[in-house]
Amino acid sequence: MNLLWYVSAKQELKEIATERNVVMDKIKLGLVGVGVYKGSYGRGGGLFTMAGKNFEQVKLTAACDINPVSLGYIKKNCPEVEAFTDYREMLDKAALDAVIIGTPAIKHAEFSIAALQRDISVLSEIPVVYKDEEVGPLLEAERDSEAIFMTAANPNFAGRLHDLQRVKELGLLGEPNYMEVDYMHDLRYNFQDAPWRAEYEPIHYCTHSLGPLLTLFEEDLEYVTCFDTGGWLESGKPNRHDIMTALFRTKSNRVVKLTVSFINNFKRKDAHRCIVHGTKGVYGWEDPDKTFFNTTELPGAHIPVELHSSRFDIRYPQSASAGHGGMDYVVMDAFLKAVATGRPSPLSLREGLRMSLPGIYAAKSARCGGELTKIKYPW
Repeated sequence: MNLLWYVSAKQELKEIATERNVVMDKIKLGLVGVGVYKGSYGRGGGLFTMAGKNFEQVKLTAACDINPVSLGYIKKNCPEVEAFTDYREMLDKAALDAVIIGTPAIKHAEFSIAALQRDISVLSEIPVVYKDEEVGPLLEAERDSEAIFMTAANPNFAGRLHDLQRVKELGLLGEPNYMEVDYMHDLRYNFQDAPWRAEYEPIHYCTHSLGPLLTLFEEDLEYVTCFDTGGWLESGKPNRHDIMTALFRTKSNRVVKLTVSFINNFKRKDAHRCIVHGTKGVYGWEDPDKTFFNTTELPGAHIPVELHSSRFDIRYPQSASAGHGGMDYVVMDAFLKAVATGRPSPLSLREGLRMSLPGIYAAKSARCGGELTKIKYPW
């Protein structure tokens, strides 16, 4: 069965190799939100320094953080980088071509808008918006900018998603009609260094799970009902949300069940679980290096077949040492190519909003006791 994917990816490998020969000028890259936890970089600093080590066309230029420990850490390891504590000052003085937004989620939209208004391309962490009131200004800023906006949703660049998409393209899955996804990540170890996470409604962080699924069908998620367990594991502390579960429905009655948690006792190797039910088959994963699949369309595959398919994308062999199973490398590679060549964003703002807005409305539903809530989009 694995030969199916290796053969189908052969042409793509050739095309990607050709793309890498594009001559690029140095891209002056900035970062806001370095994030240093227990002596190592957080998400923003990790992406930033990985780009400097792996891409010759990048010049690490400036970094901004309000935490002096984080700024001191990046200055020690990247002495060529100019340090700022004021984001807009960095944008005005550092002559950047692009910036990574690696701050807590509540600042993503605000900081993206500020960069786009200065024609600086943006690689924004997810979710791309925290409140629905941010959607209009962010869309306006992107529309009026000469720069590009890319959603940094690395699960959308995973090898196992590529395999799932191939199964669907080959007609072996049929039309997806019911999907279950979990993101169970115990982050209590991080609450002291990133206190915003402790009270963050985890269902907002739906993009890791919804992003890949939304590539399988064009219609948007239309309605949601969501429930919140409240705080059981840290009883006595206010505004805690152990686990939140949402049910989404599209106009054609596709249903998605999503569970997200930042406080739990889940100890399996992979925090992500996914199962996609289609009219002709089923595809899913519960392990970082294995997927399962069955279909009515191939002899012998009517019972589940175990496949070796992981977050690592075989089309990018040089990405193996990068973060999140190599996905961070693929995200950065796609972003830099688009910045250098003027191509459209590899993962657009619209796609980012499709995977971010459902979380905002799910949180609203949970605050209203699970009330059925219509998800509003700007289109």
